Formats: sequence, structure tokens, C-alpha cells
Amino acid sequence: MSFKQEMASLGYEEGKNIAYFSVSSSDEEVIRSEGEGLLQKKPQLLVTFSTIATRAGMAITREHPLPLVFGQVSTLEGIGIKSEEERVKKNVTGVTAAVPVTKQLEFIKRLAPGTRKVLLVYKPDPMPLPLVAQLRKVAPDIGVELVLREIEDASGLGRLLESLKPGEIDAILQIPDPIGSYNFPPFARNALRLKVPLGVSLEQNVTIKGALFSYVLDLEEHGKEVAVLADKVLQGISPTKLQVEIPRRYFLTVNLETAWEIGLAIPPDMLSLTDRIIGDNIGR
Repeated sequence: MSFKQEMASLGYEEGKNIAYFSVSSSDEEVIRSEGEGLLQKKPQLLVTFSTIATRAGMAITREHPLPLVFGQVSTLEGIGIKSEEERVKKNVTGVTAAVPVTKQLEFIKRLAPGTRKVLLVYKPDPMPLPLVAQLRKVAPDIGVELVLREIEDASGLGRLLESLKPGEIDAILQIPDPIGSYNFPPFARNALRLKVPLGVSLEQNVTIKGALFSYVLDLEEHGKEVAVLADKVLQGISPTKLQVEIPRRYFLTVNLETAWEIGLAIPPDMLSLTDRIIGDNIGR
């Protein structure tokens, strides 16, 4: 993981001058419960990756004051921070994931110019709602109509996607969401079944598994950026003095194998913008 690698380059040697205690789960309550159990280790800093983990971490620090540095948080609203004053009060800082969803919607239209109706599935939660608002604002200018569908759990996501009929939608856009972000297979399976493009906000590797494209931050660089902030806090700088940062770089990955499978020819000008092409021998 790039976070630990960068910490090592900053002089932190695991087992000598630093120890890591971790919790891994997609369940906010599990993270909170197990995280509270680690307080007996007397940690000096809490580092979280993901909106769900950060919300759980902030719940812990409300009762047990600890500085918190976060990463992979799509929106500050998603972790309950609506102002700089509120961030300072909660003693947190970090690097947002700041997913450029409006750019992703543009890419759908540019990759598949015939797109008219784009499906957006989300849980009505503070994490995705600001992103949905952004997309609703720009959709008319991009020339697409959003087909908005709310879900409450993973089974509801699966049922909704399985119920879609050919021709009902032209594309699917997956955005950061407490349900969709942890349940990629139904998106890919049904996009291929319907032969429509799927754009995702997950890591580049999921593009190999059925998405047409992803436009996401550089996770390696992101982990390093979080480590730099963690080092500053461990050196004695309060998170209240460190501004929240945004990603420095994004990657566009396009899967030509998926394009071939859904019968889509990618415009040459889009291929020239792509950072990574999967199946670049297709059609040669």
C-alpha cells in the first residue's frame, strides 16, 4: 500500500518507531466497534480510507479525542462537514477523492455519442446526494437525461438492475455510494446484458471486469498524499492547521474489449485522451 511505503520513506519503520493497527470492513458499525476496541493500544493518530471508514472514525473521536487524517472521501458533506469551521471543530484533515462526476458524464456522451438516457442508481445518503445534484445541473448541457433510481440495500440494487429491459436506458453511471461502491458485479453484468456503456467511479482495475471506462484518482499518489499529512500530524501539527487537499491527478481507462462486446466503436479523439487502454489489439 502506497500509504505505508510513503510513511517508510518519511522515516517511519514498522516495529521500531511506528505500529499500525487496522480494521477492514464495508460496514460502518463494524468499523466503529472494532476501532473502539483498538483504543486500548493508545494510538496517537487515526487514519481512515473511504467515506464509511471516516464516518466511523469521526464517531470514535467524538468520544475519544484523537486527530484524524482521511483519504478516499468523495465529498466533505458525506462525512458530515459542511464548513471549514466545522472541520476545525472536529479536528480532522485529509485528502478528498473528489470524484469528477460531471466529467464522467461528459465522457459517457463522448464515448457513446448516441447516449440519451443515463441511469444513476444511488442510496439517498449524504455521500452521493451532492454528486447527484451536480449531475442534475449539468445533464441538460451535456445533452442527456438522467434516469434517477433510489435504493436502500444491495438486494434492491440487484433487483433494480436485473429488471431493466433493452432500450430502457442508453448508459449507466456508477458514482460513489454506500451501496454501489461495494457491489460492482451487478452493474457490470447488467450493462453487458443490455449492451450499454458503464462508467465507474471505482479503481482502474474494475474496468477490466466489464465497465467501459473509469475516470478516477491515482490511488498510489493518493496514498502518498495522505501519508504526508499523517507525518505532519505525528510531528505535532494540529489537523486544524492543515487544509483539506484534493487529488492532483486522475486516470482515464477505457476497455476496448467491453466496447467490442456491446457493439460500440470508440471515437479516435477519445482514445488519444486515454491514460490506459485495455484490449488495445481489438480490431487490429
